[in-house]
Amino acid sequence: MLKFLKSLINKETSDRQVYDLTEDESFQKELDISPYIKKESHDMVMKHLTRSLDINKTGNKLSVNEKKELGLNSRLSITKELIETLTAQGLAHENPKIILDAIFYNVTFKISRNKKLNSLSSVGVKEIMLLGTNDESDCEWCDSMQDQKVPITTDVNELIKINCKCKRWCRLVIQPVINF
Repeated sequence: MLKFLKSLINKETSDRQVYDLTEDESFQKELDISPYIKKESHDMVMKHLTRSLDINKTGNKLSVNEKKELGLNSRLSITKELIETLTAQGLAHENPKIILDAIFYNVTFKISRNKKLNSLSSVGVKEIMLLGTNDESDCEWCDSMQDQKVPITTDVNELIKINCKCKRWCRLVIQPVINF
């Protein structure tokens, strides 16, 4: 199918800049800007993000009293290891358990979009369409971007970083625009 598309599409290379950070570099970049994770906990969190350790399943759960002392929902099942990685702002988050998931999915979606952009660019696609999930998790900006066409040279991840206000992570995906 890809060979067929290549034969139909102008093979000129685009002016799109290629972004090829590794997954670890991308995770580290997100950790460096996160207000929720303590700097001294980055090594442990990296192990969690790369799936060599699961901070949420150590079996070392906080007691009801410990959760109340920290101002956490007493029904939330949360480990001491996770609590040790969080800043005061992370502890104040409405659901501290999703902070690491948000970092993980933010990075993996970003990497996925970059791979798709690089692939589409390499076969000569000049324009892409952004597609959301059309559910309550999309922010107003993501809803407004539904079916919007942009040049493939657009730094979609930077656009998302500046505009997206989704509570957890942006789930916009990219679809090529193919004009026959």
